[in-house]
Amino acid sequence: MIAHVRGPVAAVTITSAVIDVGGVGMQVMCTPGTIATLRIGTEVQLSTSMVVREDSLTIFGFATNDERDMFEPSRRPAASVPRSPRRCSRCSTPTGCVRRSARAIWPR
Repeated sequence: MIAHVRGPVAAVTITSAVIDVGGVGMQVMCTPGTIATLRIGTEVQLSTSMVVREDSLTIFGFATNDERDMFEPSRRPAASVPRSPRRCSRCSTPTGCVRRSARAIWPR
């Protein structure tokens, strides 16, 4: 597993960023909240989760370890949480996701 990537931001798109890690451009899929904090040329460190499939190796990047830890359970087949960090885009922080989930389970 790749635990984190660190380096200057080489490019930013709507769904991903390219981080220059030792001369290699690593494309990292990110949440909208993480993308919003990235600026081309600035040094960043993103916590990551690597998803290995038959046809791809995908790296998901997160601004904090807490955000990554919210994503990890979604990789299990029986999980009931979103399978993509973009699906939780309305939750700006892990704490916000927990509060939102609690309101859905126990409405007032």
